[in-house]
Amino acid sequence: MNAPVTTELARPFMSYGKDERDIHKHVWELPIPTFDEANVVHLRLAVLGAAAERIAATLTINPDLHFSATRRHIRQLIEATPEGREINDIVYELIS
Repeated sequence: MNAPVTTELARPFMSYGKDERDIHKHVWELPIPTFDEANVVHLRLAVLGAAAERIAATLTINPDLHFSATRRHIRQLIEATPEGREINDIVYELIS
């Protein structure tokens, strides 16, 4: 759910104006499948999610930054990795 493509696909359902406005309400309009531990694609996403968590943990958090800037930096860090790109590709295939 936390892939850049999820935001892009949910954007048409969101209020006009601010980026990612009310995404928490509209992400559920997407056909996000229930996790299935027998599905190898779902298992791969779980492995990649754990890798993304480890990548995010390498970022030094600046307490002077607003939390939204910190989130943006974490997203940029993950998106720049092979794991982040693979997550986005898999999520696109699952929900588009």
